[in-house]
Amino acid sequence: MLVLFKFTAGDVFAISLGENKFVYGQAVLTTGLETIIIFDGLKGADPDLNEIIKSKIDFFAITVGIQIENVEWALVGNTEIPKGIHFPEFKVDTLDGYFVTDFTG
Repeated sequence: MLVLFKFTAGDVFAISLGENKFVYGQAVLTTGLETIIIFDGLKGADPDLNEIIKSKIDFFAITVGIQIENVEWALVGNTEIPKGIHFPEFKVDTLDGYFVTDFTG
């Protein structure tokens, strides 16, 4: 069953990979374009939230809507967003040249 879900900044979620293995992520910004981070490493069920957010960040994802499938993704809690995150920047070409910006434009 597919359920639309609105993340709150700080929400930590688990993505099931089967056989009691999970990858964890966190919503870091929820201002129209939801920005999530996925943490490095496989973990079992119910790890400590502080342990999760101390993990290396594997990648960022930016989306306009989050869909969570109840069976495979699960909200596991809400905690502090890791300090010192450097958000990706993008080069934007225009008729007047180019500029560098982040996801906020």
